[in-house]
Parts: sequence; structure tokens; C-alpha cells
Amino acid sequence: MTELTILNEQPTSDVKDFIHLNYNSIYNGMDIMPKSKPTYISNGKDFLQFLENAVFDVNIYQSYKDYLRERTDIKAKSKQAKLTAAKVLLSALFYKYRLIPFDVTQGVKGFKIAGGHQKDGVNSDEIIQVKECISKIEDENKRVRFNAMFYLLVNQGLRQFEMCNLQYEDINFTDATALVQGKGSDDKTLIDLHPSTVKALIEYTDVFLIRSGYLFTSLRGTTKGKRLNERGFRKVFDNLFDTIGANRSAHGLRHYFVTQMLEVTNGDMGIVRKFSRHKTIAAVQMYDDRKRKKELLPTFYKAFD
Repeated sequence: MTELTILNEQPTSDVKDFIHLNYNSIYNGMDIMPKSKPTYISNGKDFLQFLENAVFDVNIYQSYKDYLRERTDIKAKSKQAKLTAAKVLLSALFYKYRLIPFDVTQGVKGFKIAGGHQKDGVNSDEIIQVKECISKIEDENKRVRFNAMFYLLVNQGLRQFEMCNLQYEDINFTDATALVQGKGSDDKTLIDLHPSTVKALIEYTDVFLIRSGYLFTSLRGTTKGKRLNERGFRKVFDNLFDTIGANRSAHGLRHYFVTQMLEVTNGDMGIVRKFSRHKTIAAVQMYDDRKRKKELLPTFYKAFD
């Protein structure tokens, strides 16, 4: 049998129609972190387009994986994200909506992703250049805003989505602490703030008269006043790195934070993990491996001179 037998005995085209008509609702109705739902919705749109010309049979998920495997415009990590979004949607058709007789994603493996970071973090010279670049911005509002973002990323090692969700009420200026909702957590974690970070946040909140709500909001367009998204953060730092002529990303600043902590703690990954808030030592190990490999490069070069 190639075509799926739909439980309500309707043709498979009706399943496709159901997906198209209820696409956002399917993801929004799932028990996943609210901040992750927009990502699933975005990653799943590729599968939605794939469905238009695909036969919805028992091999639909495998066929989609084969399609992604042949694509050369995206990396394995992106392929896996898109495949996962499709898996979540298809599983819901069986487990929640009972539109198909079994879970068609069973037995199909994900893509194998190489371990470690595929792009170096920001180095000390580039940190100095970015800092100087921000200090020379004539517009005070833009300068203090970028400065607050900079210190939260560099001195605290915050992830971009953590900054997006940071609220004024999460900051304790007296105790120099902040509550951060970390990766995959339903609760917030207390972190200590560096004095430079506190100073930058006080200046920013005073200039913008922020006393409640999200710390960073959109300043223009249809999203004005709403929480700034990760794309907005990336755009800020993409522009700053372009200005100094460095091919870096906002995540490279967190990479710098972890690397610096490894440096000052003499490679004590247990201590670094407490500050970086990684779930495992293995995650910190990737940064340490890359750091040590860079240190060994002169030896590697010398071996083949």
C-alpha cells in the first residue's frame, strides 16, 4: 500500500488542506516553549512548500529528508532544523489530530551534524574595535542602546534569545544581578552582573526612560514597541562588524565570553560552565578544544615548513 488510509476515510488531499489551513495553529497548540514556536513555524514552511507537489504517502517524511539531502544551499544544521519541524508537524497529525493511521516519521534518522563550532568567535582586537565603533556613534540613543547590548553579550555571555526576553523587572541594580530564562528552561536563573554591564544598563534605561517591560523593543515600523527579536539583534551587530571589516556574528561575542573565562580560570570548565550556563561540561569542552587547537597552530605550521 502506498497511499495512506486516512482514519476519516477522506482523500489524502484533505490532509494537505488541513495542514495548509491550520498550519500556525498546529504549532501554536503544541507543548513547546513559546519562544521556540516562531522558529518551528519558520522552519516548517519549507515542508509546507514541499507538500504542494509531493504525494502524501507512507514515505512522505523520508521523501522530504531525501529532498533536503540534495539541497546544496543550506548546511546540515539547517537541514536538521527543517526536518525536525516537519517531524513535529507530522507526528501531531497522528498523535493529536488522528488524521493518519500511524506516525510516518518512525524509522527515519536525522542528519548527522559535525561537532564543534564551525566559525571562530570574536577576538580581543575585534572587541576593542567594536567598542570604539560604538563609542563614536553621535546619536546618544543609539550609542547607549548598542552599548547595553554589547556588555550583555561580551561581559555576561547572554544568548541572543535571552536578551530578547530580558525585562526591566529581571534586573536588580542594587545587587548587580539579573534573572535570565536560559536555553530549554521554564524557570529563570540568577546571574551576577559585571560592574561595566550595570553601568551600561543604568545609562540605557535612564536615557530611554525604561521602568518596566522588555528591555529591548523595536523602535520603528509595524513592530514598534514590541519585543525586539533575534533578527533585530543580529542586524545591529552585523552592521557593527561590517563597519570594522570583520566577518563575525553576534554569537561570536558569546564565544569570546566563554573563551575569556577559560583563559582566566586556567581552563577550569566546571567554573566556566557556572557562568556560561551550559547544561554539560561537554558543551564547554568544544570551546576549549578550539582554543587549544588555535594555540597549537604554530607547531602545526612548523611541522610542514
